[in-house]
Amino acid sequence: MFAGSQQRILGLVHKMTSTSPRILFWACYNVPTLVAGDYCGSWSVIVSDDPLTLVSPRRWLDPRGYRLDSAWSAALRAVVGVIFLHPGIRQAELRWRLRAIYDRPEVLDLLSSLQQEGVLECRAEACVETAKMLPGWLLALDEEEERMVFWFIAKKRRWYQV
Repeated sequence: MFAGSQQRILGLVHKMTSTSPRILFWACYNVPTLVAGDYCGSWSVIVSDDPLTLVSPRRWLDPRGYRLDSAWSAALRAVVGVIFLHPGIRQAELRWRLRAIYDRPEVLDLLSSLQQEGVLECRAEACVETAKMLPGWLLALDEEEERMVFWFIAKKRRWYQV
């Protein structure tokens, strides 16, 4: 699915979603949708006027945009707990199991963070495997592609140290 030119496009999209102010951003509550940065205010919360600072609403952020460590830790443990009980769980099923508490962007933020920290590792079917090399690749997956991504506890760290 992510061959050649598609990889380059996803790389460019990642660069445009990483700028400040953002040129593009992912609005991905149900289906990943790329939206122009002009509309970021509709999807974000203003936490500071000078300088203008917008954050995506998350359960673990307070009204000023600061992380609440207890809520963040609970969210991390929820994700790790499901993966510990269901090693190799498909990403789509993981999101389904957590749907009562966390929405799609929150689960993707948690997965990205846990993967970067070396707590989780993912494996994917060949058609999605090449996309894993690109930053921000999790945000670009649709539900069908999420069924091709499998999550495991990494061997580098102990699951209970989260």
